Amino acid sequence: MGNRSDGRVRSEGTAFWRPPLDLQQIPKIQGHVVVDVDLCKGCGYCIEFCPAGVLATSPKRNRKGYHPPEVLHPEKCTGCGFCQRVCPDFAITVQKEIVEVRA
Repeated sequence: MGNRSDGRVRSEGTAFWRPPLDLQQIPKIQGHVVVDVDLCKGCGYCIEFCPAGVLATSPKRNRKGYHPPEVLHPEKCTGCGFCQRVCPDFAITVQKEIVEVRA
């Protein structure tokens, strides 16, 4: 670790002021995306705006003939719920689960 002139500490290529004091008490949350394929009209907003890149267009079609999203990388989901908020058809639900409490 080296100190820079602006006061930041650099460690392994990442600059930060300091780690949070309660870092050990912050739980790690895993999200689970559930898509109701029959409600989806295939707009793709959820895929486009997912910050973690969890969703992708499915090759399968729903009853309406649209290609709904599918969960490609469930391990990347942080449970932010942004895909749920941008879905105009209310076809996405995000469930959060605490997978680890750092002690």
